[in-house]
Amino acid sequence: MVIKIDGDSGVYTKISNLNDKLDIFEDSLIDLSSKIDDYKAKLTGESYESFFSTLGSNIESQKTNIAKYRVLLADANNYVNDMENAESGVSFN
Repeated sequence: MVIKIDGDSGVYTKISNLNDKLDIFEDSLIDLSSKIDDYKAKLTGESYESFFSTLGSNIESQKTNIAKYRVLLADANNYVNDMENAESGVSFN
């Protein structure tokens, strides 16, 4: 996300691209989980159980991070909108 304050004190942000990238990452994690389930059926044994457990834990951690990014993104977007609304009609001369 880029927040820029220009010479006229206008506030701009690029958040739609970040949202799209988060969606792609989330879809990739879902695909990865599905593939891991396929591998679990083929690979059995104690050493594999630990490996798959670690992978599952890491995937869940990434899903949590995505949720946090979405909250931060929404907060930043709300802040920018509030600043734009506060600026409207105000002269900085």
